[in-house]
Order: sequence, then C-alpha cells, then structure tokens
Amino acid sequence: MSYYPTIAIVGCGAIVETFYLPSFHKLGYAKNKIILVDTNNDRLHKLGDKFELKKMTIDYRKILNKVDGVIITTPSYLHFEQTIQFLKNGVYVLSEKPLVTSFSQYKKILNLEEKSGYKILINHTKRLFPVSIEIKNKINSGVIGKPLGFDYSEGGQFTWPTASGFYFQWDKGVLIDRGSHAVDLVCWWLGKPKSISYIDDSFGGSEAVALLNFKINSCKGRIKFNLFNKLSNKYYIKGAKGEISGDIYDFTSFLLTNYSDKSTVKITLPTKQKTYFDFADILIRNFIDMISNHADPLISVSDIKDSVETIDYCYRHRQRFNMPWF
Repeated sequence: MSYYPTIAIVGCGAIVETFYLPSFHKLGYAKNKIILVDTNNDRLHKLGDKFELKKMTIDYRKILNKVDGVIITTPSYLHFEQTIQFLKNGVYVLSEKPLVTSFSQYKKILNLEEKSGYKILINHTKRLFPVSIEIKNKINSGVIGKPLGFDYSEGGQFTWPTASGFYFQWDKGVLIDRGSHAVDLVCWWLGKPKSISYIDDSFGGSEAVALLNFKINSCKGRIKFNLFNKLSNKYYIKGAKGEISGDIYDFTSFLLTNYSDKSTVKITLPTKQKTYFDFADILIRNFIDMISNHADPLISVSDIKDSVETIDYCYRHRQRFNMPWF
C-alpha cells in the first residue's frame, strides 16, 4: 500500500477489537495512521497496548478536520449525529449499521452526502456473503419461479460481548439491531415490503422479541426475533417452482429444492473468508479505495433506503404482543 489515509475509529467497543483492528493489522496498515477515539480512557489504552497504537483521544470533535476517513462504531443512536459532523468536515465515513434510526434522519444524511461529495460505506456485512449474492442471482434468474413465501427466524441468548451495554439504554432493540441485516436482505432480494404489521414486547424500552409480517406482490413474508429463546435460525424462500433454504449463520452454502423432480441439492460456494470477521478485510479495502481513489462504496446510503423506511414504519406503528397475564 503506497498511501495510508489517516483513519479515526470512533467508539472502541467489541466490534473494533474483534473485527476492525485485527483486519488493519492483517493488511499491514500503518499504525501511525490510525486514531482511536473513545470516552473511556481505560478502554483506549487497553486497545492501544494490544494493537501497538499510540494516537488516541476521548473527544472525536478534536480530530474532525484532522482525518481523511472515520469508522463509526459508537452506540447506534449516535451514528447519525457523528456521521453528519464528519461529512461537514470533508471526511469519508464507514458506519456500523444502523446508519440512522429513522427515515427522516436518512433523508438528511442522503442530502448532505450528495452535497458534500464525501461518501458513506455501511457495514451491512451480510450483503457481502457469497450465499447472499448467489441467492439474489437465483431469485432474479427465475430458478425458483415467482416468490410466494419468505420466512426468517433468529433467536437465542444474547451473547454479544458489548463493552458499553448500549443495547439496553434506549427505546429500540432487536429490530433495528439484528433486524437491520434481515430486513435489508429482504429488500435486496425481493423488493420493498408492503402491507406491514409489526408487534414486539416493548413497554417503552428496547424490544427483545419482535414479529414482522409483510407482503411483496404475491409473496407473504415473516421475520421473527427472540433474544430469550432459541429459534430455528433458518430462512426459507418459497417460489412457484422451488425453494431456497439455509442457516442464517452459514455464509458459504444453502439448499435449493426443485419441485418438479422433488430434488434438493446443497450449493456450496468458494470463499477466501473463513469466519465472519474476515469480511472486515473487504470493507476496509473498499473504504481505503473510497478515500484514495473516490471509489464507490460496496453498500451505499441509497442501497439501504427501503430497509430504513420499512423499519421506521414498524416502529411508528408498533403494537405490543398480547399479554393476557397483565
């Protein structure tokens, strides 16, 4: 690498320690070109010592005009405000999902990005999975015929090693967190959901159990989340001619069933990535290319319009699960 843009990492939680910094280290990135930013000084020095990084600050506002790019991994409700401030200072942004927490925020960010000329890359990692790309190709080519049904479930004990505990400190939960990936895949594969109904278990805080039902033309869909109980952790896409199914955590293979001959084959795709964390290399390479060569982001702001609008609709029309014991 002949040119190393200066990149700040704002928010030094678990995703930085397990995803971003190991990737920078693997790619041989110049250590003096990375600035760590976190309000927790102990956390800063822990990561600095672990990855041999010297540049750090507790206030991102001090480096707004001193960096070429920024990776924003702070709590979700801060992404919008921080992205806006860096864009206004001519800085490229790589943001963890969700980029925004409402559709009104989305429109403001899209408008500012277009005016500023500085682009945003969003970490919707599942779009990079070989499985996700091949499923989109299969649907578009008509292999399973017209989509008629979709089912996605994700459930299990919450185990992400959050350093800040922010998941439980605001009024949105599993839908905007894990749901950002699932709803984004639905929009990417099938189109924008319509006839939406949404229920969860929130009493004003962040929801842990959620159910989203929708229609997209002739396709009826359902997405379920549960942070208390294990669900199947599978997805199914039923078409007029066949169906696609798989494990939501498997990024290399899925099952393809043909209704005409009742055959089911396992499709396994080649990939250099051995674990989820290896996909950080793709994002970081793209981000550096955006800064250095004005390359387009792999996942752009315009790409997530439908999923942001869908999740925003769900929260504005949310209903609570029937709980007769109350």
